Amino acid sequence: MGFQSYRVLLVDDSAEDRLAFRRFLERDTELSFTCYESTSAAEALAACRELQPDAVLLDYHLPDDEGLALLSAFIGEYGLNAFAMLLLTGSGNEELAVSAMKIGAHDYLVKGPLIQHQLGRAVAGAIERARLQRKLIGQHRELEVSNVRLQQALASVSEQRRLLNVTLASIGNGVISVDAGGAVAFLNIEAERLIGWTYAEAQGLPVTTIFQLADEETRAPITMPIARLLGGQVAAPSGTYVLRAHNGRATPIDMNITPIQQVGGTIEGAVIVFRDISAQKQAEASLRMERDRFLKLAETVPGAVHAFRLWPDGRSNFPYASPRIAEIYGLSPEALAQDASPVSSYWHPADSKRLFDSLGQSQEQVTPWHHEFRVLNPERGEIWVEGHSIPQRQADGSCIWYGVLADITARKRAEEASRRAAERLRTLADASRAFAEAGADYQKLIDQIARISAEQLDTGCMITMLSDDRKWLVPATFYDCDPDMLALLHQVFSDVRISINAPSATAMVVRQKQAVLIPHIEPADIRPMISDEQWALFELFHPHSSIIVPLQAQGQVFGSMALMRNQPDQPPFDEDDLILAQDLADRAGLAIASARLLHQIQAELAERKRAEAEAYERERKLSTVLDMLPIGISILNDERRVIYANPALKRIAALSDVSLQGQAYTKRHYLNAAGELLPADEFASARAYRERQPVHNVETGVVKEDGSQIWLDVSAVPVDFPDWKVVVATADITERKQASLALKTSEMRRALALEAGQLGTWEWNPMAHTIELDSTSLQLFGLTPETFTGKEGQLIAAIHPNDLPDTDSLLQTGIQQGSIHNQQFRWRMPNGSMRWFQGIGKASHASDGGFLGFYGIIADITERKQIEHERERARQRSQMLADASRTFAEVYSDEPLLLETMARMAADQLQALCIVRLLSDDGQHLNVANLHHADPSVMAAIQKSTLLAPIPITDTVPATIVLRTGQPFLLPDTNTAKNDPTFRPNLIAFWEEYAITSIITTLLRVQGRAIGTFVLLRTGTAQPAFDESDLALAQDFADRAALALGNARLLQQLAAERALLARRVEERTADLSIANAALARTARL
Repeated sequence: MGFQSYRVLLVDDSAEDRLAFRRFLERDTELSFTCYESTSAAEALAACRELQPDAVLLDYHLPDDEGLALLSAFIGEYGLNAFAMLLLTGSGNEELAVSAMKIGAHDYLVKGPLIQHQLGRAVAGAIERARLQRKLIGQHRELEVSNVRLQQALASVSEQRRLLNVTLASIGNGVISVDAGGAVAFLNIEAERLIGWTYAEAQGLPVTTIFQLADEETRAPITMPIARLLGGQVAAPSGTYVLRAHNGRATPIDMNITPIQQVGGTIEGAVIVFRDISAQKQAEASLRMERDRFLKLAETVPGAVHAFRLWPDGRSNFPYASPRIAEIYGLSPEALAQDASPVSSYWHPADSKRLFDSLGQSQEQVTPWHHEFRVLNPERGEIWVEGHSIPQRQADGSCIWYGVLADITARKRAEEASRRAAERLRTLADASRAFAEAGADYQKLIDQIARISAEQLDTGCMITMLSDDRKWLVPATFYDCDPDMLALLHQVFSDVRISINAPSATAMVVRQKQAVLIPHIEPADIRPMISDEQWALFELFHPHSSIIVPLQAQGQVFGSMALMRNQPDQPPFDEDDLILAQDLADRAGLAIASARLLHQIQAELAERKRAEAEAYERERKLSTVLDMLPIGISILNDERRVIYANPALKRIAALSDVSLQGQAYTKRHYLNAAGELLPADEFASARAYRERQPVHNVETGVVKEDGSQIWLDVSAVPVDFPDWKVVVATADITERKQASLALKTSEMRRALALEAGQLGTWEWNPMAHTIELDSTSLQLFGLTPETFTGKEGQLIAAIHPNDLPDTDSLLQTGIQQGSIHNQQFRWRMPNGSMRWFQGIGKASHASDGGFLGFYGIIADITERKQIEHERERARQRSQMLADASRTFAEVYSDEPLLLETMARMAADQLQALCIVRLLSDDGQHLNVANLHHADPSVMAAIQKSTLLAPIPITDTVPATIVLRTGQPFLLPDTNTAKNDPTFRPNLIAFWEEYAITSIITTLLRVQGRAIGTFVLLRTGTAQPAFDESDLALAQDFADRAALALGNARLLQQLAAERALLARRVEERTADLSIANAALARTARL
């Protein structure tokens, strides 16, 4: 059997993704697809006009447009169901999926490894849904045509049968004619059905016998005054009644009686026309139920559901608006139903024109309207509103938009906070680059710091630096974007020197190493704190807001940065400004410290080069004299062969003339100063020849043929004589080398200290159980020479037990020369705080090789450890949330599985008992929907407890408190709640019984409506208490879980509504079939 082939248009700017989707579809074993490709929105629109595909797979991110906008364009041009539309994206985003489905997408797929198994069925399902929608629309139109034709047929029959003017005019209704005596003269088929009498049975009987009525409201019997009607005494009755049939069946009817009069006015009978209005009554009841359901649904939507009407003359109103419209405009739905013109006065002036233009464009093009704008709410102030609606033109020239207005103020504020954070990061990155470009130019660097800080914070800036004796703060630079203000800063502050012990804010910031924010400077508060001279300067400059931050690096303060605003139009500084200023100061402090260190290194290098140059000059001048000294002198040619060696060299190297001529020296092994093999191209002579500059005092070991070893000090000088290319001076330093081993320990210790910069040094003698610390080490450990005893036990006692070194292993390592020990450990400071340190040490040996002890450096790495910990914690939690979103997206259609997944993931990741409670249908209780804990024993204990019982929402427990207030609940330590009257004693007793030590409770909210709570409980003392970061993670997890739960319920509701719509279409089709059959029978009569 052949497969039906579908035409599919792939719209994606990624060639790899298009190829993958083409392969998945065209290789489907159950369905047949023919694929076409487009790479942009414009190309996709053109391709649809030409190809008329069955389905379009649309990527959310396109180079010239975004997926939702292109989806709206497809709907605007081809309608909702011209072809199936499926949205593709690279990440599971429930909000994006809901938006796409609302606009008109038939399905939503997430790119991933599972899509190849789902893609074919999803595309075919979407095509089938679009086809069914088109078929339903066609059937609806056919029914409308049938109704029109039916009405035309009735009119035709009435015309043809004038003699039965009143009776046949009511074809399809029950018709009874009576004679002048009130006896039944005629019944039509419908009348027989409704009264339960046949024409043969009823003919000649009094009409009151076969036609019994009851009151519609009370169901009390009603006697029809047929006799008086025939006598002309009463008017013909009409209205709705309940007809009781011969078999007792009660049917609501609509009835009217028409007297049959002769030309002279004599009444010769009457015609009773009545119809079954059961369907009408049911339809009215259904309409009432639908309207009530719509009103309830509108109340739950997170926004104002509305219909907005605009006439050509500018008049407007809201024919319908849900109650939440008052939260946006402060006006009631009833008032807006009369006149909507006042709402435009609440629109933000900067947004009004764009809002009017967007409405005009939507009306003109009949396209969906979407806009974000600000409203000046009379009670809440400025709020942000997002509107989505679809326009429909009306016959009178007006236009009605059906849609939703949602309050997005919270989202906009979050976006603004994110933007400011990103801007701050860019500012700090730019500042770091600018500081790095200044290099070692100290003055240029602090000028850059002042300029960047002033420009970024729109303020004046003054930087002061500590004097060399650290007693005074001296102005180092100034900056202000206003040249006049910059000149004033120089005039006011250039000659100011602030004592480090002065009561001024600048001095206090430097002393306390803490930044200060003064949003509003009150002169009356400042005057008592400063001297007369400083007061005079204050009155001249008169700042109204200030920030002062210390400039420091590695705990050492070397100045301050003061930011001052004195212009009336400048706003006061706030906390964000303080954070930015502190970040700039931190980077500036590191840059200044780096510049100072670089300047020091450059000075040392310059001094070293100067000394080397002087030495070289001296060596060059004394070269002739050195030939006569008892040191080895050799000359090498262009091939680096020895062409001359003085007697001293032959003696030192134990080489004869024959050996020199035979180049026996090339067969020996040579070592560098560290005792490693020295390559030939690294010999002093080779380097001097290659680099064309002298090479001095290269320690070189020589292993002779007999295995003995000598040490030489080799210097080489390049020359430019015809046969001489390098002159080499060699001195025997074997004895000196051996003697220098005794000094090796101190030399290595000095080298380590120079490389570490600000690091502390230490020396440990394990045999004497003593430790020597320099001043920096004492400062790092929080010790003083008076409090430190020098005993190793004092230091070991403060090391965290888990970090104590293995002393025996260290001693064994120390015996091995050259071994280095590196260890990180925690240290309890004298004030009780715990800090991280890194110690690097090396064994020290005497000249005879005997072990002396250890020496090394120490560094405080607390901040690095904290950053590593926080980074790892943030990565794990981000991964958890990403896994949760992905998992929720996979199981969102199965609510029980979704609830189980929520509880399990939260319990495992946060190492706690997780309980998910949902509101009961009547909204009066919180019932347990799912719970999980990794420990089966804990689960077993909880299953037996009262914890699983329903909780009335009037109870006072964390879950109901969160439900009522809408705020998350964090109780880090349940012990702190024992004396809190908010919690009942039996609740506290329950916590104690099950060893519950820490609690988090957050709200499960879907579209602004609470549906339950999300509870995390930690038991026992082994786990840490919950903190604010745990609360933030739990809230984020709960929000994602609630969104997935809401989507699952929404999908269930949509499926139910589609099934209901299908049933109604079937029922309506059946009713029309019955009506057509009845019409046919009547026409035959």
